[in-house]
Amino acid sequence: MINELIREIIDPREGTIRGVFSDDLPMTNLSFDSMTIKEGEVFVLVSKDTADESVNMLRAIERGASAVLMEKDLKHSVKFPDHFPVIEVNNVTSIIEKMAKKYLLEVDPTIITVLGCDGKLVTKNLLYDMLKNDFQVLKTKENGNFYDTAKSIFQMDRSTDILLCDIPIIEKNTDLEEYRIIEPNFAIVTDLGSDEELREAVVRLESKMKPSAVFVIDGDDPLMKMEWKCDVVTCGRKEGALFQIHEQTQKGNFTEFSLQGIRMPFSIPSTSEYNVKYATYAIAITVHLGMLPDNVVNVLKNYKF
Repeated sequence: MINELIREIIDPREGTIRGVFSDDLPMTNLSFDSMTIKEGEVFVLVSKDTADESVNMLRAIERGASAVLMEKDLKHSVKFPDHFPVIEVNNVTSIIEKMAKKYLLEVDPTIITVLGCDGKLVTKNLLYDMLKNDFQVLKTKENGNFYDTAKSIFQMDRSTDILLCDIPIIEKNTDLEEYRIIEPNFAIVTDLGSDEELREAVVRLESKMKPSAVFVIDGDDPLMKMEWKCDVVTCGRKEGALFQIHEQTQKGNFTEFSLQGIRMPFSIPSTSEYNVKYATYAIAITVHLGMLPDNVVNVLKNYKF
């Protein structure tokens, strides 16, 4: 698959391929780290440190890299074997972006992303456990950057139903670079703290989402009260939330609660108010995907927060 994408994306305007390159060459994925590269992966150079790049290229080849992908103007001291595939392009990041977008278009999974200051990983992992028995789900690396997200995309089988991502919003000037690749169908915003600039980052995210996308947000957070272009699903304790939490009680180490409009009660092995909210976000997604509440109840009851 990587071979096909490289051949289709890279034309004479984008770059050149030296050495022996064929569709039979085993190219399993991309690797951005010569220390962890696996045999058959294409080693991608994204560093601008010339000394490190030469060392890293040699290490990657020794460890079984199937090819090297780098920018044309990169200076290095490595003499490649005549047969070894070397892919030289104008812009590595642009090529990876095009490859990832093309493969996403071919597989066409439902893309769900979770972002926020707190609760992001709890919500993502809980949602994964809810979905994995009904769908073929690929979960991306936690707190992954642009390149980690791309690598996860290339790990997808063509039968993948759902790509589940997390993107942290922890800095005021977050550029959401991962969204150069993905266009979410659903986005869960777990928490923005009290920072107006983080709210603006979410607005930028909305502009990158699909027209039919759904935002799942905290209906109790005043920062989230604004005009949205996407469909919005609110979760919270206040009147008016679509998934309103009520009848919440604690029994030992468990919290039982109900959601307005869903007759079945829920129970989680946690006394945290926050975990109840994170569970509600995940439940909202499962409802939109048409899952039966019985399966969700069983996952929640046995989940380890």
